[in-house]
Amino acid sequence: MPNLIKAATLFSQLQQKTYFGFVVMTGTVKLIAAVFLSLVLLASGLSLIAMHQLHSERENARVAAQSILAYTEELLGEASDAAKSSLQAQQVICSGSLSREQAFLLNHFPHIQAISFVQGDTIGCSSLTAAQRKIIPQRLFSHIGTTEAPVETLLFDMPTLYYLANIQNNTLLVNISASFINNAFNLDGVEGNMYLQIGGAQVWSDGSIIYASGDNEHFMHLRSATFPISVAWQYPVAIPLYRFIAENTSILAFALLVSTMCGYLFWRLMGYFTSPFQTLQQAITQRQIHPFYQPFFKGDTGKIAGFEVLARWKHPTYGYVSPDIFIPLAEQHHLIGPLTRLLMQQITADFQKAIHHFPDGLYICINISAQNCLDPHFEIDISDMMHNLEAKKRHIVVEVTERHPLHVTPQLNEWLAALRRANISVALDDFGTGYSNLAYICALQPEFLKIDKMFVSQIDNNTDTRLVESVIDLAKKMRLKVIAEGVETQAQVDYLRAKNVDFMQGYYFCRPLPAEDFIKRMRLEVSAVSSPA
Repeated sequence: MPNLIKAATLFSQLQQKTYFGFVVMTGTVKLIAAVFLSLVLLASGLSLIAMHQLHSERENARVAAQSILAYTEELLGEASDAAKSSLQAQQVICSGSLSREQAFLLNHFPHIQAISFVQGDTIGCSSLTAAQRKIIPQRLFSHIGTTEAPVETLLFDMPTLYYLANIQNNTLLVNISASFINNAFNLDGVEGNMYLQIGGAQVWSDGSIIYASGDNEHFMHLRSATFPISVAWQYPVAIPLYRFIAENTSILAFALLVSTMCGYLFWRLMGYFTSPFQTLQQAITQRQIHPFYQPFFKGDTGKIAGFEVLARWKHPTYGYVSPDIFIPLAEQHHLIGPLTRLLMQQITADFQKAIHHFPDGLYICINISAQNCLDPHFEIDISDMMHNLEAKKRHIVVEVTERHPLHVTPQLNEWLAALRRANISVALDDFGTGYSNLAYICALQPEFLKIDKMFVSQIDNNTDTRLVESVIDLAKKMRLKVIAEGVETQAQVDYLRAKNVDFMQGYYFCRPLPAEDFIKRMRLEVSAVSSPA
């Protein structure tokens, strides 16, 4: 019989909605779980898309900054080359006549407006003014003698970049049209909020100029290794929702479709994992639970005296399910009645033809629980079974199990009396465990007392056996027939036989057998009895 502690543990697991390793969900929980899964998948997908887009925008901004810096460095490099070339044509420039070399120079570098020779704080001569001297503005003069390239508004209110070059003890000032600087922001792939830092001025991508020095802490900066310039761009930290949706409409629709399909498939899949009640109910309806038969033997002769009917469930997917799991489950969901009815019907089907070959006086023990008591269907079912199995030649014994307490009432006493009038005996199962106690003996007045294997296992040469001795002595004094369960060793057999125990049952003699194997065993038993000594 099942161990009470193990059964209680498994019963607790069942109450926590775990079954065969799966978490059992109700319909509402399944729907909520499916919706939650869909939302998680959708959120994960959107996060990945957003992260990928943000990474791409950051990389694109960095590449754009590199392009702007390279373009500007090229302009300044050409300005430096033009200054070197102009040094050789200083006399021509200062004479005011445009030579072929000067025309070629200005045509070759269209972004250069003029080249001037500086003497102190004065422009000595220029390609624009020839030998006419011009005072350098104070704000530009502050950069003379440095390597900076400031931005000034000097000619026609148009931004102009002045590049100051010191070549062979000569100072040249190269005027570069700021419109060419602005062209840097029109390069392919350049977009977003960016500016070019040149000296103390910031040329922004929208064409505006702000006079400010120092780095903007909210921008990333890429500095030139050749010139005192840098490119700054706003580091993308997030994507505006409206732009994210507008730029990823098709991808978002696909992600929504995939997440919805996954949630639906999950919901359908969870439909295959039914509740424990539904699974057991289906097993009873589909007759997945079958009776196995374990014989018990006379203590004095060792001959088969009867057999106990044990329920065995072989699930088509999970294999054999322990009775310690499904019997408490059946009691919890009030399926013990249909389960008992199924077993008695199968007992009849298994033995209706072979029962004629069984010896007379054979005990047939059937386990019942508190729910079977007072159940009118049970009386009908057991009456049908007795009729089909020629009950007058057999002894039917109902074993009251220990899982749930029996409330002793006048109705229960009348029910037990009705069983005895039908020649059905009562056995108190697993005595000493659970709810099986002395009060039950007085209330039920059983004909049999089954000693639990927990006590039988204590029988050993080095183990105190006073407890099992007390149980046997109690049964003898109350004139109850004793069946010892869980007999597994020769030492236990010898001890129980010495104590004149009526019947013994256990793996030492025989394991529970399916009907076909049990019938073969019974035929061998009958043949051995009928053959001459």
